[in-house]
Amino acid sequence: MPRSAAPPSHSVFLLAWTAVTLLCVLPAPADAQVHDRDARIPAAGSLWIEIAPEFYNWNEQFAESSAGVSDGSREPLFADYDGSVAARLFPGLDPMLEVVNRDADALGFTPLTGSELDMGELDFGSIDVFVRRIPLSFQLGIGGFAAIEVLAPLVKTEIETGFVFDSATASILRAETALADASAFFSELDAAQAQLQALVDGGTLSPEDQATAVALLADTESFQGALDSRITGQEFLFTSGSSSGQQVTGYYSGFETGFQAFGIALPGFALPDNATREDLNAYFGRDPVLGQPLGKVVRGWAFSEIEVGARFKLLDTFGWPERPEPGPAEPESELPAHAQPPVAEAGPDSAGVETPAGAVAGEARDAGAGALAGLAADHDSEPLDRPGIRYRTTVGARYRFPLSDPDRDPYLDPDLFLQQPIGTGQADLQFELFQDVAFGQRFRAVAGITYGLQFKDELSRRVAPPDQPFGYASQKTTVSRDLGDFLEIVVSPRFSLNEALSLAVEYTFWNKKDDAYQASSGGVDAAPLNVETAQTRHMLGIGAYYRTTRLFAAGRAGMPIDLAFQWQTAISGSGGQTPALGVVTLSIRVPMHLF
Repeated sequence: MPRSAAPPSHSVFLLAWTAVTLLCVLPAPADAQVHDRDARIPAAGSLWIEIAPEFYNWNEQFAESSAGVSDGSREPLFADYDGSVAARLFPGLDPMLEVVNRDADALGFTPLTGSELDMGELDFGSIDVFVRRIPLSFQLGIGGFAAIEVLAPLVKTEIETGFVFDSATASILRAETALADASAFFSELDAAQAQLQALVDGGTLSPEDQATAVALLADTESFQGALDSRITGQEFLFTSGSSSGQQVTGYYSGFETGFQAFGIALPGFALPDNATREDLNAYFGRDPVLGQPLGKVVRGWAFSEIEVGARFKLLDTFGWPERPEPGPAEPESELPAHAQPPVAEAGPDSAGVETPAGAVAGEARDAGAGALAGLAADHDSEPLDRPGIRYRTTVGARYRFPLSDPDRDPYLDPDLFLQQPIGTGQADLQFELFQDVAFGQRFRAVAGITYGLQFKDELSRRVAPPDQPFGYASQKTTVSRDLGDFLEIVVSPRFSLNEALSLAVEYTFWNKKDDAYQASSGGVDAAPLNVETAQTRHMLGIGAYYRTTRLFAAGRAGMPIDLAFQWQTAISGSGGQTPALGVVTLSIRVPMHLF
């Protein structure tokens, strides 16, 4: 059978690392394990080293049925963030109303109700999430039937937002911006009060005027104290066009009229017309919110967790350990004498598979020949014209443990809004089943099933439902978290173009049960955190696989390497907060025969 020429080793390296370099500068994405996983395991004494950059991105989610969307419909990520900053986006207004209405009597306005408090409208154009995940894994073959694995993913996440703050709709703003020159205003007000106090102390006023002057002094001093407290305490006042702002300025105008009756002028007092973007940031940075203002959030690069696991081969009718078919490119007489292997007699090989005489190399005459034979056992080596149906089944388990506290950077920070953590920050145990089936010459199907048990942990969270994403600091509490167990099914039908290259259709099903949150202490009900936490997603895409290990062992490739490229996009889903993501994956695996 004619064979395609293999590229030299330096060309393969250049191809692989060029692809990695290009992908590492692209935007990216994160929650499934979409890399080249099939039922193969390393041969005894063989080490697989794999790097598999994964790039996720999404700006939509599959929504839960509501007035605006049907269950499973796509909606932009910003759907829960658009609208009035106070009235809709915070879970209850009592904490903010308490701050805004403080000293209402001293400032002369009627305390606001929830419908009257408006901190401005947020009009989002986009929320985009990018995740770059680069797992580095090592698999070592043991005894020809098992392998142990260690995996460490390096992760970076990024959220970019685009929104407009409609300051004209805001009724409150930062108190320190209310006066053009607060120091000059209070100095002039002190001087006016001193003049009126001198009249009171001089005893020249009539009893009626004396009472009026004393009342004016008391009221202006209360006003001054409340105003100064809000300014120095970085609290809030009102826009001039708001109902409360008009009441405050009208109240001060009464002071001006009263002082003028005694021939004393008060300094001018006027509130700003509109709030600003800085006022918006202040809402998040001050009491009662005390959180990070909205903006771009980047986390990582950091290792999100460590995974350790083992895999065991249960069934293999491919013929294993598989041997390279002799290549016609090099006549045996041209090989150096020290590299000539003896011809084995007909009989079973090390796996009990009957092998024709001369098809399997016997004892290698040096370490190099042995290494080639070991590498040949790592990969599929049957010729394309091999008939029939072959099966290979592998099972495994892995344990994942985090490297940091779940409520600390770079995981979930309770004081940070619009964040994408680099991982869950909790431990889980995953059970895996991989099945390969080959049909005749060129067709193969690879399938994998992973079931994950996610363990309970504790962390600090702000309790707020999804449609009110900004929780107050008073709603921060320690909760017990039990993330829902998950099931992932991957199916990949593949067609071989030649001995090294194959193309595939990639399908992934993802399902996660509801999360369970409970408050560890009284005071805050954690039930809103359970809302819309179940996830179901279907993804479809394509893949390409290039493998030269068997050809290398037969002397017809420059080096042994596995390259895989996969692209998938979400085609449907449900749950409410299920990311409608896209994934690009490139995996590079190099086998090394150690012993």
